Amino acid sequence: MRNPRLDLLTMIVFSSQSVPTSGTLTSGEIELTGAEGYLGLFVLLTGTGTISLSYKMGIFPGFFASPPTIYSLLTGHTSATGPLSDGKTYLWFNPPVGKYLQLIATETGGAASPILTVHLVVA
Repeated sequence: MRNPRLDLLTMIVFSSQSVPTSGTLTSGEIELTGAEGYLGLFVLLTGTGTISLSYKMGIFPGFFASPPTIYSLLTGHTSATGPLSDGKTYLWFNPPVGKYLQLIATETGGAASPILTVHLVVA
């Protein structure tokens, strides 16, 4: 029987990166070889601004459907939202079949460039 405590991989996708005002921040392609099911995200937002977080999937490196299907993960997130109203949140999602993932953060408040940190947990 598989021990999930020993099979988790954590990686930093965004490390204190500024999301441009009314703009987007897109991660590099993250290879999901060996992932079995759900993925988790720890999100920390500081500063002023509001973001949405979404993702797209690909089967080959550099190839995402045109136009790609964008899957929404989080909307209206600020430095004052989250379970403890501190800009931190954690979520799980089960992506469709694909080998590559890209995360997309969009600043939707139009007023400032918040600072974003995202850690990805792969089971």
